Amino acid sequence: MPTSILIVEDDAQVARVLQKFFAGDEFSVQVATNANTALAMAVAAPPDVVICDQHLEDSPPGLWLLDQLRDRSMLVGMILLTGDASIPPRESLRSGVVAYLVKPAPREQVMEGVQ
Repeated sequence: MPTSILIVEDDAQVARVLQKFFAGDEFSVQVATNANTALAMAVAAPPDVVICDQHLEDSPPGLWLLDQLRDRSMLVGMILLTGDASIPPRESLRSGVVAYLVKPAPREQVMEGVQ
């Protein structure tokens, strides 16, 4: 069974690059452009891993999404992506966040977080 990944990214170019990282039969990938849509998608089909931008335009932040998933007892791993290196890792590496990566994150670091 393929590893299901939900990418939450409001930048279409970044989302495409991340999708390409997971091309192949061993992954099933869905993309959402905001946290509310991602939450609805996750409730409908729980992913194994969520890769989420922390700062989503016109949307609650990535850590909000993590809290919402936890409130629903969805124990998924989250890779938190950000272009803002000033977010303290202590906050972003709380329970459930398996990796905190600053964009542009190398493929190897993203893949390591998924595994």
